[in-house]
Amino acid sequence: MGLLDAGRDELGDDGGGAVAVGSEGAGLGAGAGPAQSAPPESQAALLALPATARAIHAMVQPHDPLLAQLFHDYASIVGLVGADIQIARHPRLGPDFPVRLGGLLKRLTGRGWTIGFSDAVGEPSLLMCVQAEEDAARTAILESGLVKAAMRAFPDAELIDYSGPEPRSLAS
Repeated sequence: MGLLDAGRDELGDDGGGAVAVGSEGAGLGAGAGPAQSAPPESQAALLALPATARAIHAMVQPHDPLLAQLFHDYASIVGLVGADIQIARHPRLGPDFPVRLGGLLKRLTGRGWTIGFSDAVGEPSLLMCVQAEEDAARTAILESGLVKAAMRAFPDAELIDYSGPEPRSLAS
């Protein structure tokens, strides 16, 4: 497996798409932790490793909006355990995507990340989740009694646009 060693700035890829981003002296196998000489602020960041695709996106967004958008739209997570991520291959995620994401996550968390592509099918991307929520909302509107009655009364009618309920506070 190729390594991006923060101490030597070397980069490699084993051709399988997996790239480990670590720091000198830190093992990247199971149970590996950060280098023993990590500063105290890095120790705190290690406790806050993102555990979901949404958390990773939220962490990346303020620092690299383009990388965050690619992750949001096309990253289908096959596996996410600690600092190890497997992402289903997608033509829009170039071969440098694991390196870029891993480097940024290492900088933000203080911990080396192993990020690779997989040929397995993963969870829906964040964009696919948003689209599914929108489809469910549209279906719920079309299934409501009032809309069904309107569709029966006007058979050629179609739902062009809709807005969901607006969030309200108890004070309103």
